[in-house]
Amino acid sequence: MKQITLMMTLFLMSLIGISQQFLPRVFGVSESKTAYIFKTDGTKITCQVKNLSWKKGNIDAIKVVDLEGNVIKLLPTEISHMYLPPSGLNKLGSTLDFMDDPSKWGTTDLDKTLLGEKLAYYEQSACLIKKKTLTLMMQVVNPTFCTKIRVYGDLFAEESVTGEEKSYYVKKNGDAAAHLIERSNYEAEFKILLQIVLQYLKNLEQMLNGKILTNTFGNMIRLVNSLY
Repeated sequence: MKQITLMMTLFLMSLIGISQQFLPRVFGVSESKTAYIFKTDGTKITCQVKNLSWKKGNIDAIKVVDLEGNVIKLLPTEISHMYLPPSGLNKLGSTLDFMDDPSKWGTTDLDKTLLGEKLAYYEQSACLIKKKTLTLMMQVVNPTFCTKIRVYGDLFAEESVTGEEKSYYVKKNGDAAAHLIERSNYEAEFKILLQIVLQYLKNLEQMLNGKILTNTFGNMIRLVNSLY
């Protein structure tokens, strides 16, 4: 048992040592580069984006032109997920070295080839906003470590003096909808996530001298995704 505990401790410390950052929010999409849209009926559309409409900081309709020149308008209810090329002002991964090196990624069920092209990944999700549940296309900002917990960008999030966003939407496997997590509530969310980790290592917090609670929110998400 002690050997297993030691191995788990070393494993968890190694995860914390790899700083996992959330991708920046995308405010604009390139109209000249290729996008890939996967509909709920299983069909795939290779296209260029011509227009996006927004609701509550997330895409709620998209107009594209496919390879045959057909103009298509899609609603979130028709789209399963999509990979969109950010505009020139939204270069994903320009300052995130780990996006260029899949060996640094955590576990992901997304298309690694398209992620490697630094496309923004969106998926259909129910989202709880002010007690109302909306179906929206939301940007996953932890695409390289997201198998169990999705973190979605909040386009209305304020930033700290160091540039860290103060809020995200989060959805764990089994949740009916994503919910807003604000910086002031991160500690409470940490405690919820720790309950999952503690199934594997009862005294995790003590063994790591509290490093989990004082580390980044991104590292905690990566840790939980890796364990359960």
